[in-house]
Amino acid sequence: LNPKADVQEVASKEENLTILQMHVKSLLLENNKNPQIIPGLVDLLNSALKRLCSRENNDKPDKLSEVTVGSHSALDLLKWLGFSFNVTGTQSTHLHIIFPYWDTNEMLVPTYDVLNAVSELVSSPRCISTLYEVLPLTQNNISSLIDLMSITKHAPEIQLKVTDLSVHPLWHHNKIRALLSSIGFHQVGLLLIHNMTLIHKTHLTCMLQILLSLSCHKSPVLLSRLDVNLLGQAGDNTKCKEKRFCKLLSLRPVLLPRNQLRMCTSWLSVIEMGNEMHNKMKLAKSMSDLRNHHR
Repeated sequence: LNPKADVQEVASKEENLTILQMHVKSLLLENNKNPQIIPGLVDLLNSALKRLCSRENNDKPDKLSEVTVGSHSALDLLKWLGFSFNVTGTQSTHLHIIFPYWDTNEMLVPTYDVLNAVSELVSSPRCISTLYEVLPLTQNNISSLIDLMSITKHAPEIQLKVTDLSVHPLWHHNKIRALLSSIGFHQVGLLLIHNMTLIHKTHLTCMLQILLSLSCHKSPVLLSRLDVNLLGQAGDNTKCKEKRFCKLLSLRPVLLPRNQLRMCTSWLSVIEMGNEMHNKMKLAKSMSDLRNHHR
C-alpha cells in the first residue's frame, strides 16, 4: 500500500570521498601507460570551475582530447562529476563536452585539488606507486596522516616517535609505512625522522594536499600553518560533552598526536566563575599528580 519512493539516495560526503579515492586509484594505474591523462583532467576541471564562477565562454564549445576519450577511468570520473558528452560527426572519438551546470555533490574542487597535487608527484614513480597501493584510506587514517605531515612540515623541531599514540598504528601499517618512506620518513631508534631535502619537502606538501582534499573533517588551513586546535581525530574535541565530563568555558584541552595534553585559552575567552576556578584547580592538581606518578 505504501511503495517506496523512487528517489535515489544521496551519498554522504564520506561516501563520495571514498568513491573519489577509487577513481584516483584507477587513474594512477593508467598513469604509467599515459602520463598525459591526469594533467588533461586538471585543465578540464579548471575550465569547469571557471565556468561555474563566470558566464564568460560558457557558450564556447569544447572538444574532449583523444587522450581522455581513450581512458575509461577518466570518462568514468567525469561522468560521476556531472560532465556529459555529445558525439559529433561519424566517429565516436569526436566528443564535445557539456560542462556541469552546478556542483551537485560538491566534489569538483576536491577532485581538482587531488589531481593537481598528483600531477606534481608523477615525477616520482615511487610516490605514485605507494599512493596507489594505500588507497582507499579510512578517514581516521587520513586524519592521523594529516596531523603527522602538518607537524613535520610546519614544526620540524617537534620530534615525533614511532611509539606516539597516533604515529604507532601508521608506521606499523605496511602500506602506509611505504607511503611515508616514499616522501622521506625513516626510523632512527624510536625517532621518526624526515629527510628534509627540497624534493622530499615538495613531495610532503603534495601528499598533504591530497590527504586534506580527501578528508571529511580536516581544515585546509593545515596546508599553510599549524594549528593545534585542528589536530586530532574527528570527535576528540566533543567527548567533553558527555555528562560525566565538566566543560570549562575558559579552558580548552587539546589532545596532541604525541601522548600529550595541551591547554588552550583564548584572550577572548569567557571570564571564569567561582565553580570553574575550583574545577581548573582540581584539573591542575590531578595533572600534577599524574606527572609525579610517572616520573
